[in-house]
Amino acid sequence: MIRKILVTCALLVLVVSGCAMAAITEQEAAQLGGSTYTPIGAEKAGNKDGTIPPWTGGITKGADGYYYEGKLVVPFSAYDSKKPGIHPDPFAGDKVLFSINSKNMSQYADKLTPGQMALMQKYPGYRIDVYPTRRKDSYHPTVIEGTKKAALTATLGKSGASLENAHCGYPFPFPKNGIEAMWNHLVTPNRGDEHVHYYSQQITASGRYIMTSEEHANLYYAYWDPQAPDKSKVYYARDTTDGPSNRNGEKLWCYWGMDKTGIDPTCYQYLPGQRRVKLAPEISFDGPNTWVGGAATYDQAYTFMGSPERYNWELKGKKEMYIPVNNYKLMFHSTRKAVFGPQFVNPDYVRWELHRVWMLEGKVKPEFRHVYPKRTIYLDEDNWYGCMADMYDANGKLWRTEIDFNPFIYSAQATHIVSEQGYDLNTGQYFMSAYPAETGGITYTERAPVNELTSTFIGSSGIR
Repeated sequence: MIRKILVTCALLVLVVSGCAMAAITEQEAAQLGGSTYTPIGAEKAGNKDGTIPPWTGGITKGADGYYYEGKLVVPFSAYDSKKPGIHPDPFAGDKVLFSINSKNMSQYADKLTPGQMALMQKYPGYRIDVYPTRRKDSYHPTVIEGTKKAALTATLGKSGASLENAHCGYPFPFPKNGIEAMWNHLVTPNRGDEHVHYYSQQITASGRYIMTSEEHANLYYAYWDPQAPDKSKVYYARDTTDGPSNRNGEKLWCYWGMDKTGIDPTCYQYLPGQRRVKLAPEISFDGPNTWVGGAATYDQAYTFMGSPERYNWELKGKKEMYIPVNNYKLMFHSTRKAVFGPQFVNPDYVRWELHRVWMLEGKVKPEFRHVYPKRTIYLDEDNWYGCMADMYDANGKLWRTEIDFNPFIYSAQATHIVSEQGYDLNTGQYFMSAYPAETGGITYTERAPVNELTSTFIGSSGIR
């Protein structure tokens, strides 16, 4: 009996210590940025048939002031200094290699998501235009050095719902399980204080266009700031709503924490009619996202955002898939009139490439509930961003699918998910959030003053 108790205790110690141990060894950390792996853990080599090229450093700035991807010069002739947030397309000269549609999708089924194939089956005109693969991601020195440090010290607490002993780096460049891969996604970086002026819109099943929100958003990525005033936060967001008219003057302030147990993000909302700031706990988990007319959940933003605690996350491995990459044309050089069709976004404006992605599956834990009992998220190995997701209903049927767009903002040396589109396969409606092409794109400034990183700031700045 005593021996049985001792064995049980030893097993418990191993389980607990397994959660507390550093994610990788010093020998593994030394491989980051070496001959085999990129600075954040992706495979440097291309694939066997050459359709995925090797990573050679991504888009970097040369001594002459121009940006390069290999020998390709970013076409600054297209840059308008009066519109600093509108980024030229480095790959504007690339041609479509081939297209995938409902007639030939069976040939490429092993490289498509269930959601992509469902869209082709539902809408015969929907297609995927495949372009040459460009591994454009490069990494700021803060990210490179921070990842080497964080990977040696990062630990998870509270059943994986909190990240500890990590800052300014991807915590798990060689993930051993699903929750580690999820945390790489949850801390994906950007730099400085980012400003985006954008529209979000919903297209109904009848093809009617509805502008659901016009926002001015400022995002501050505290996790990637060595001088962050509060290192317990991942990032902050501050939104001001300009439209539609019935929402004009609304303000929102949120922060996402390193400890995500319970409600995450923590949000405060200012409503002009009430003239006060109030805590908004409904802006989390599977609450209907008002920014897109309730056509998605709040934690569906950027494929997954917020607390991961309601799910068991399983890392299903890595595979080659066609994903939306380098969508500069859609995000910066398009118009709403040209982009939004009655059933789906105009395929002429969407670029797809073959990349390696991590497949991450979440299933709701028995003690929790969620409108999506199961969801699958696909993470780009070169930046850990979620690029696509499929969400299932209580009957195990595919319900919604999401596609995110993440151009590399070379002026900030960071990949950023600018916008996302989601399709409801039951109702036939779709949405696109945070579309910035007609409103100035994305700009970067220095970090906002500390007094602006508080909930009281949105109340003092209320105008109605």
